[in-house]
Amino acid sequence: LAGQKMPAQNQIHFALLIIAFGIFSVILGLAQKFSGDQLGLYPYQTVGGNVAQGTFRNRNNFATLLYCSIPFLFVVAVTALVKRKAHIVVVATFCLLYLAMMIAGIAASASRSGMILAMVAVVLSAALSRGLASTMEERGRASFSKVGFAGLLTVLLVFSQFGLVSIMRLAETDPVSDARTRIFAKGMETAMNFFPVGSGFGTFVPVYKLTERPEDMVEGVFINHAHNDYIELLIEGGLLAAILMACALVWYAVAARSVWKNVGMQSHDLIAKASSITVLLLLLHSLVEFPLRIPALMALFGLCCGFMSAASPRLRQRVNASTQTPSATSQSGARTAPRFKPGTKL
Repeated sequence: LAGQKMPAQNQIHFALLIIAFGIFSVILGLAQKFSGDQLGLYPYQTVGGNVAQGTFRNRNNFATLLYCSIPFLFVVAVTALVKRKAHIVVVATFCLLYLAMMIAGIAASASRSGMILAMVAVVLSAALSRGLASTMEERGRASFSKVGFAGLLTVLLVFSQFGLVSIMRLAETDPVSDARTRIFAKGMETAMNFFPVGSGFGTFVPVYKLTERPEDMVEGVFINHAHNDYIELLIEGGLLAAILMACALVWYAVAARSVWKNVGMQSHDLIAKASSITVLLLLLHSLVEFPLRIPALMALFGLCCGFMSAASPRLRQRVNASTQTPSATSQSGARTAPRFKPGTKL
């Protein structure tokens, strides 16, 4: 609801806020990574230290916030170029520095899913600049192409350097990652045991223990979630949850199609497209993690859905009609009630 009613100017301020918090989070995360527990920078108790977590308890949630900020970076950059708020070289430099910071932060978190989704975020967010060249002056198109080509090479270099840190980590041993396949299998077994009514929301931990055998347990790891939100919802909500999930995915597909059919370059159009990318990234991450069970990320997800809904042509027509002033209505030909001065005889 807040996303639907937020004015366009406030929406771009929201994008700037996400970018600013991303910069703050990276600085905090890198300080945590290289100082460990010595400076007491962890807001929550952590295991061993020397891992970037930012303001989150889990490093994967920290990486989630960073890659979710990338689409909004492109919104601010494209808006600045369309409205001629800054020179293209300044905008491109800021974008490249910001991307380098985000990749460095994700690499410091050692989140493999975060690194992969950050790459997906950059590729999808590049589509936000579609039609940008046609809105710029003919004189500036050549420089736009040169800067774009140089920027592409720089981004590839950044990803090849920092991305290798997390890609090489795929070969390392991670207790939770190694157990994920077993958790998925046991999760589906548990879901079928309670299908179609489900076990009840909030009951995953006790009902999962019913199917867990000693050989399936991971030493030093407490399984509090299925690391797949779809399976966990199926366990707890049964058939009804599955139907609601299907309806939500259908809504997203229809809303995203409507958003991307709009070729406008206004800030609210770009915010809606960036929101659709962010929602997609969170839905993909929910296949291997549980980002939508974290209040901060849940709030971001809800706001993005609101921005997508606000971009619907029907909703926009209703909002414009509700905010239409009485004077505008009278100018359009509508009848207005006659006014009489006090004491006038009828």
